[in-house]
Amino acid sequence: MHFCASFSLLHRDKKIFMNRKSTLLANMLSQLESALTSLSKDIQSLRDSRASDGKSTAGDKHETARAMVDQELKQLENQQAKTAKMRADLLSLSLAPSARVQAGSLVETARGTFFLSVSLGKINESDGRGVFAVSPISPIAQAMLSLQVGDAFEINGVANEVKAVS
Repeated sequence: MHFCASFSLLHRDKKIFMNRKSTLLANMLSQLESALTSLSKDIQSLRDSRASDGKSTAGDKHETARAMVDQELKQLENQQAKTAKMRADLLSLSLAPSARVQAGSLVETARGTFFLSVSLGKINESDGRGVFAVSPISPIAQAMLSLQVGDAFEINGVANEVKAVS
């Protein structure tokens, strides 16, 4: 193939890959925003319930119920903080293309596609393809970091190969 034609195809493929990363990022941010909104509503509902619950004549039962609400509230607040951190981590990712796998890379392998971002599990794209959103500190991401197209790696005794990196 002629050099110019080859370069043009490579440039087009990089653009498609970048659009794919941007779309994935937007989808993930939307999921996290939705989760944060839901958590905020749940937290406010519990706070309202706790505030409107006056002192009961039941004594110990009232105190036990209040302690359970406080415990649930603390769990929701912790979940909200973790979700907010994930959102901040996503927003700080560099989506710039790279020849080597790094945080923010979209990596196609022989066994699947991975977006090294935050741990959200499988994200279904509009065309039905699945991409695994994994944390850069996850074992699969650690096995791929700094690799480039054509490099082989092994995770849990299973061989794999990097097919594309963006």
